[in-house]
Amino acid sequence: MRMQESGRSALIIDLTKNDLDDLHHFSGITHLTIRGGGRKCELAKLPATIRDLCLLDIEIDSVETLQCVEELRVLDYRFGRLSDIRGLARFANIRVLQCLRVEGLRGMDFLQAMTVLEWIEVSGCADFRQFPELRKLHSLRRVVVEDCEDFGDLSAISTASALEDVIVLGANKLRAIDFEGIASVATVKRVLPGIGKLNSREFLEACDILNEKAISGYYGGAAEFFEVRYSIDEQTFTLTVS
Repeated sequence: MRMQESGRSALIIDLTKNDLDDLHHFSGITHLTIRGGGRKCELAKLPATIRDLCLLDIEIDSVETLQCVEELRVLDYRFGRLSDIRGLARFANIRVLQCLRVEGLRGMDFLQAMTVLEWIEVSGCADFRQFPELRKLHSLRRVVVEDCEDFGDLSAISTASALEDVIVLGANKLRAIDFEGIASVATVKRVLPGIGKLNSREFLEACDILNEKAISGYYGGAAEFFEVRYSIDEQTFTLTVS
């Protein structure tokens, strides 16, 4: 367990070496990373001050166990397993949601309650198929879907009214014609139609449909970042998420 050098409000805890009960030694934590080592964890005792939560290799029965941190702005869940995700609807203040290789993630109906969501990334989630309608998400600017084998429907994404960036990679069930809806959204500026190899016929057909909105590259990973701003007790903070 250690504090990040960038500030004493950020903490990393490894549950293979420490226990979550040790968190009571640290007050005012806003950024927390928990490494679970593949264990099933009960997260009901997390400090209510947390705004940015990263879960690494943790199995959770239900996100209801996170009800103690309802003021979350960022939830980053990687390499885990989730039995029931419906409870995320109660986290109405989330700005950034990332799910990377989360087993059991099939749908995201809860998104309709996240009306201030700005960025969502779903990567390597083999069971994920489609988004719900995003019409109520007036702040959503960026959607990333990468290497989700069952993903095959873009129609709901085009309902987001402020959408600017759509990154799609490894979507083998999509075809070029599926990008027509997104091409017609006036706010959209950049779309990566990753439905085949670069310069393949399918990819080029999608680029023709998207016209000037089509892009052919995406850095992602450690090179990608996103900033969100929030306030606590009249003080403004900036979270840089990568």
